[in-house]
Amino acid sequence: MLTKLIILKTLSGDLVGSGGEQIFVETDNKVNADFTTLNNNNYLGVLPLTIDATLTVSSGSSISFL
Repeated sequence: MLTKLIILKTLSGDLVGSGGEQIFVETDNKVNADFTTLNNNNYLGVLPLTIDATLTVSSGSSISFL
């Protein structure tokens, strides 16, 4: 769940159109477990979002919410 929610992941089979297009990312809207980012990475979260856990941003990383 967390990887789909917090990390803009490389699409591999998710939501692929009939022509092979990969233009949508499906995410959850709630974090229930603690999450710590890796060093020197960027993360993107999609709003609305409920965080019922601890979200730790490591050195050199950033999180943006849309």
